[in-house]
Amino acid sequence: MTLLNDPATSEVHHQLVPVFRALMAARDPRATLYWLTRPTSRPDILADMANGALAIAHAAFDELPTTRNVSYIHDLLVATGVLTPHSIAIDAITRWLTDNVSDLPKAQADLVRQYARWRLLRRLRQLDAAGNLTAGSLETARAALSSAVRFLTWLNARGLTLASLNQHQLDDYLTEFPTRASTLGSGFLRWTTRSRITHAVAVPVPPRPTPNVAMAHDLRWEHVQTLLHDNTIRGYTRVVGLFMLLFAQPLVRTLRMRRDQIQVHGDGEVTVTFDSIAIELPDPLNRLVIDHLDFGAPASYATSDWLFPGRNPGKPLVTENVRGELVSLGIPPNHARQAAMFQLASEMPTAVLAEVLGLSNITAIRWATLSSRDWAYYAALRHEPS
Repeated sequence: MTLLNDPATSEVHHQLVPVFRALMAARDPRATLYWLTRPTSRPDILADMANGALAIAHAAFDELPTTRNVSYIHDLLVATGVLTPHSIAIDAITRWLTDNVSDLPKAQADLVRQYARWRLLRRLRQLDAAGNLTAGSLETARAALSSAVRFLTWLNARGLTLASLNQHQLDDYLTEFPTRASTLGSGFLRWTTRSRITHAVAVPVPPRPTPNVAMAHDLRWEHVQTLLHDNTIRGYTRVVGLFMLLFAQPLVRTLRMRRDQIQVHGDGEVTVTFDSIAIELPDPLNRLVIDHLDFGAPASYATSDWLFPGRNPGKPLVTENVRGELVSLGIPPNHARQAAMFQLASEMPTAVLAEVLGLSNITAIRWATLSSRDWAYYAALRHEPS
């Protein structure tokens, strides 16, 4: 493979040897050859790194367009160990922030950068290090930054400052833009208050909604049967959907499971550990999980310990990928998970529910309370026509 050759040695560049080995170990050599010969895949980036035209470093990607194929190369270099772990998505938010504070006075722009650095980006890096960074968490951070910039712009237009802001002025803003209340109150204003930049102002916090169930019991079990037996559905979608319908696992958490959370025992028993207790999987779900372990991973050029590896090297499957397929099957994830949680909360002691499913005690108690209070209502819902 001359693409990765160092002209000085006519051999694979020593820093790119891990990439070479990953490409050679791919399950489908024809797909690898196609990928390497297709210009839009950007193999030229690897070639330029091999011949010295481009540095083998994260900084090299700062000058390249932020496209899916460029990001794939970046991910490949990280997943194979050529580059140190690094979040491309977090870098993108940092660049976006620079552009979006450009119209603010310098003091305010610096303040938003401090908020981003100490509150938002630090949290995103913690999630990334734990393998829990999602598109949703990135979008939440971006929305929080947009909220801060919009609010400061509104203050500037009226000659107001954060230091002099009073509750009446804040209420005027929230009356004009009521949909911005939650993001502003839970984000930027909470931080400025804790940092003693603003004083005696608060965004009203609406009461936390009570859990509810919108999927009939019989419909839930119809969905279970579909995912168990319909071989036209992608295998990983079936397993993820069944973990949700049977064990109330949220998609985000399931897609970040590791392979060692599944154990296949010598007697054929298959167990899954969502939190700290292993659960034996019934047949035929156990066979679906074994099939997934053997054949279910999408093609990628770097191994990983994700239970549901994505197409990008070293990354898990994207939540929206599975969510979209479940919705197309008539299985809304939130409703399915709530129905499963309701059923489990009515059958298990609260402490066991929390430990088995990995819930906080507060969440387990709220669902247990709901299930004991509303069982008569749910019994009626069970028999509603779908």
